[in-house]
Amino acid sequence: MNVLFDVLFGSGAAANQKLKREKTVVLCARCAAEHPVGAKFCGKCGHASLVAPSDYEQLQKVRRDQEMDELMRRQRRNLAIKRIQKLAAGTYCANCDLCSESGAQFCTQCGANIGDRKMPDEKIFAQVRRELPEVCPDWETYLAIKDASPEPGVAAKWLGLGVAKAVDRLIR
Repeated sequence: MNVLFDVLFGSGAAANQKLKREKTVVLCARCAAEHPVGAKFCGKCGHASLVAPSDYEQLQKVRRDQEMDELMRRQRRNLAIKRIQKLAAGTYCANCDLCSESGAQFCTQCGANIGDRKMPDEKIFAQVRRELPEVCPDWETYLAIKDASPEPGVAAKWLGLGVAKAVDRLIR
């Protein structure tokens, strides 16, 4: 039990071993290969950026945070694309300016026959811009993502990275 405590919380022998490793080893910033202090290039990949283990951990944290930010941006873009598709697939009543995402034949507010009238692009753009302004700030961006398909697997990658980050926080 004490060994597990030492590993999780960095006390005792585990902390001493970490300090010793910090003084005797450098890691490649690209591939994480270990080399003795004084090495100038990575023997595994040839990269010239060798750093102390603590610096490597910080570098990995920065990279993980950047990757999470990028995945969040891509996930928000997917949400905008799906929202545009949903609004474009519904029907629209010009009398009361109401969109029925279910594709109703008659307006649920005024009873007008809306048949297969579709919401105009200007209305869809205004709605998506209100809901996701950072993704769809202008007309050109709307036109660029209007016919795009959502990128598959983004939510799963983001979730996986988020879980890994949470576990990492628990361990340290």
